[in-house]
Amino acid sequence: KAWIGLADGWMESVFWHRVPAVEALPKAKAASYHALELDPDLGESYAILGAIGIVDYQIQEAEVLLRKAIELNPNDPFAHERLSWVMLFKGQPDEGVNLLNTAIELDPLSTRNKGAMCTMHYLLRRNDEGIRRARDYLASDPKDNYLLWAMAYLQAGKGNYQQAID
Repeated sequence: KAWIGLADGWMESVFWHRVPAVEALPKAKAASYHALELDPDLGESYAILGAIGIVDYQIQEAEVLLRKAIELNPNDPFAHERLSWVMLFKGQPDEGVNLLNTAIELDPLSTRNKGAMCTMHYLLRRNDEGIRRARDYLASDPKDNYLLWAMAYLQAGKGNYQQAID
């Protein structure tokens, strides 16, 4: 599991723009493959490799890896969240939303998954639903930056520019 923690750390550094992808992704990939050498049934390794596939624009490969991750570990919210983006990119947004709902059910305290849900609604131009969800999520964590950012985008998407600023 230590190798997965290392791989996840490298992936998070890309997600939060702390380290350039060109530097971090090879390290995340190497750590994930090392973890698979130790345990070929470690779903988290496939989830990290699938996430790398998304960043590398290898969407078909990412889907295969993320589905394998979920098959091996159906309770992994990260794999569900990442597969949701693959479904969006493939033109299956409702499946993406369902996968995000599952990720939130699996980890109800994760504002990352909730922020992803709001972001997906913004991208789908489902601003009213996104705002409703963002308000619900912000009720329990009113200062979460990701949720506040998503709410601002959703409000701006509706033309509510002053509310987006507030």
